[in-house]
Amino acid sequence: MQDNNQQQETAAGESAPNQVENNKEVVVTLNKVLKGEHMAIDTYDQYLDRIDDSQTKDLLQQFKEDHQKHASKLAQRIEDLGADPQENSGLSGLVSKTMMEIGDLLGMEPSEEEAVNKIYQGEDMGINLVEENLIEKLDKKSKDLVSEVLQTDKQHLEQFKQFSDQNLESQQ
Repeated sequence: MQDNNQQQETAAGESAPNQVENNKEVVVTLNKVLKGEHMAIDTYDQYLDRIDDSQTKDLLQQFKEDHQKHASKLAQRIEDLGADPQENSGLSGLVSKTMMEIGDLLGMEPSEEEAVNKIYQGEDMGINLVEENLIEKLDKKSKDLVSEVLQTDKQHLEQFKQFSDQNLESQQ
């Protein structure tokens, strides 16, 4: 007689205990991606108040809104898997914010160009982290969602480059 676990096949063709274990890994991975989205939102919040140029501010606000949409979709997917989504950027986000505040107190506030460069680097680092370490740990539906997020983030990088090139041309 077959083991009860072997009889309970899921749509993915895995036994129920294996599916639960895979869901745990998927949820942990999605929460890491979600944490990155929260960190991006926090970063945009920190820098948006420091930007005077309306064109730059509009671009950054658009990117922040994209990250908010990503966070919402990721949180929904995690809930669909029966788990609780990461609600904030965690300790690393707190450390980043604290370091920025210390820099402000020491009079080391970044210029607009430095702020945009830091945001660009954060976007690039986030993309690389997800592509190199996380995406292969996801089920198909979650992988499709994260691929959508990555595509938008890559578009952000392209828009950063175009925006930067336009500003360089206008200064010459």
